[in-house]
Amino acid sequence: MKKHIIYLFTLGLITLLMAGCDVQPNGPEDQKDISIYAVLSKVNGNWQISNITLTPLQGYVNNNGISVNLTTSQALVDTTSIKGCFGFVILKNTGIKDINCDKSSKKLFRYQRLDIISNIMGTVGTVGLNVAMGQYAYDSVFDYSKFNNTLAEAKKAAGITRQVLHNISEVYYRMPKVCTIESQKLKTFYNQPMVDAIQVIDQSGLAKIHRPPAILLEREISYDPISNACHQFKSVYGKVYPSIDALSGELVTLLENSSGIPESQQAGFITLECVMPENPNRNNYNIKIVCKKMNFLKGKLDKNITYNLTSRKFTHKEIFHYINSDRFIDLVYDGELMKMRNKTEEFMRLEAFSAYLNQQVVTESEAYKVQFPLELPPLGTIKVSVLKKYALNFPNITEMTMTKIRKFKAKFGFAVKYSLIKSNIKNTLFKRIDIPQNRFLIPYKI
Repeated sequence: MKKHIIYLFTLGLITLLMAGCDVQPNGPEDQKDISIYAVLSKVNGNWQISNITLTPLQGYVNNNGISVNLTTSQALVDTTSIKGCFGFVILKNTGIKDINCDKSSKKLFRYQRLDIISNIMGTVGTVGLNVAMGQYAYDSVFDYSKFNNTLAEAKKAAGITRQVLHNISEVYYRMPKVCTIESQKLKTFYNQPMVDAIQVIDQSGLAKIHRPPAILLEREISYDPISNACHQFKSVYGKVYPSIDALSGELVTLLENSSGIPESQQAGFITLECVMPENPNRNNYNIKIVCKKMNFLKGKLDKNITYNLTSRKFTHKEIFHYINSDRFIDLVYDGELMKMRNKTEEFMRLEAFSAYLNQQVVTESEAYKVQFPLELPPLGTIKVSVLKKYALNFPNITEMTMTKIRKFKAKFGFAVKYSLIKSNIKNTLFKRIDIPQNRFLIPYKI
């Protein structure tokens, strides 16, 4: 029995001395560097580093991984010694064997250490009972030395050096500063008057004759690499990367895109969409707007917006108005309505009606919106929408340019057959006119 007590005392003393030699955690490699976290795990017998992130990780990962801070080389688990891990032992030639100990001793980088103080105190009080039952006290201790060596080897295998971590920190700290500076540049750039960047082109050739519309544009940013990069930078904090190169690569790319420096990569350019506001007063112009990439590096707006007056839209009222009369009747067509006025003091009967445009003649009653014959009272006037929409094949006058105007030709007119009931006078009023080109230049107002 004395031999057993001496054996336990010696074992506990050795363990106590060894505890005094435990290696403590490595200190921070660079307090200014950001903390980069990862998982140190054993894969196929080899220790590897994965799940790189800027978000703090804590604890053990499954049964084969441990959260670590790569920057400080610290284990992100509870590394304090856990007392009171009791186990039953059998004293045989094979030594001490653990039969039932707390699960904390099974965690990665932990081992059991005999608590010599607790055992000595317990042995003094109950020597016979402890020896008879074979029960002794143990501590669960974190093995700093093994952890530090394992992490160092895994970092080396993954190419994670102090310089690599420092470079990532440099990029990380520069991003917010760059984003603030560039955002201010962009704000100044956007606040410049839009008209400074607009180049007006009169492709229609009519701007000197018909007043061009006021330039009304709205800016919509379709792609801005700087704002885009700064926005993406905010999401880096929550991402998990497979390797340190993946994290470093994304940060460097975002920094380049946000700095506005590499002009060859057009990082200093933005693309705007120029949008015409709803219902602008265009003065019937057809306008094509082209927005090119705009360089804010120069501190001013280039003439990157083309405001092209491609053509002008004319209405039938402007071009196809028509007047004809005799001593008995007036015909006035304003492009939509036909006004027929009886100039006599007796009833007039409109017998038939025809419309003419170049070689086209419309006489069929189904082509009209009113049914003939019609009767007009003395000195009476009637306004009717005469022609149906496609009764005549009118030329397209909605995209006119000076070149098209010079080539424009149209012969247009009407014929009406009428009779005066009391005087028994029958007559036909008919005239066709060549639409003058100056109607496009100085629109006639009815």
